Amino acid sequence: MDYNETRNPAEETSDSPFMTAPFRGKNAFWRYFVGVVTPFIAANVIGALPLAAVIITRTLEGSPMPQKGGMPDFEAMGINLNVGFVLNIIPFLLGLLTIILLV
Repeated sequence: MDYNETRNPAEETSDSPFMTAPFRGKNAFWRYFVGVVTPFIAANVIGALPLAAVIITRTLEGSPMPQKGGMPDFEAMGINLNVGFVLNIIPFLLGLLTIILLV
């Protein structure tokens, strides 16, 4: 024999973890500040160091700094395009990893 249980939809939504999350206390201003500033610093400062090191090394060796549309031209600098791609992706990946670790 089947048993039909009637449920009140209003009671189910009140126990939802999404609705009660703001009342658990993890919404202080410093958490939002750290969540915005830390990925920005990680991506734009720390993530740009490998690209800056390669560009500075190449220019100190005497090769010019050719640019196409504001971006460094890795092929004209004698750098493999795949290496240039990885150097450009590192800041994004570091910022994404920082966001994942903070959340």
